[in-house]
Amino acid sequence: MENRKTAEKITLVITDISIFLFLFLSVFCRRAVEWYVDLRQFVMTEFEFNLCFVMSLLSGISAIILLMAIHSMLYNVIKNRIFIQKNAFCFKIVSICSLAICLAFLVILIKCRVFIGLVVVLVFMFVGLISYIIFKFMENAIKIKEENDYTI
Repeated sequence: MENRKTAEKITLVITDISIFLFLFLSVFCRRAVEWYVDLRQFVMTEFEFNLCFVMSLLSGISAIILLMAIHSMLYNVIKNRIFIQKNAFCFKIVSICSLAICLAFLVILIKCRVFIGLVVVLVFMFVGLISYIIFKFMENAIKIKEENDYTI
């Protein structure tokens, strides 16, 4: 029991640190893109650079929203509130944000030829689809739970 509470606290702290990390990266997104372009020695037009910057900013903001939804779900699970509408809604948010990140990096991959985007596209497409499936399962589980609560 003690290990479980410690693991729950550590998970929440890691989620909070990740939120602040993405906030930091979003604030300094332009510098981060400049650093990455210089590091990889990409030759980009100004349009391609600005497109990479905007798509990176969009994906950073989406990641922050996604992590906040995960934090909310973790908090509810710790409080033993699992089959509630808020958790289902959080899975929907995770799905939408994952697909937004996938689309942003798809644009970066196609227009700016940054091929690390291929890995990000595939991972977040998978996460988005799985999250949507879990969202649908949660909706049905919540309906069944509410019907059972009324019959007892």
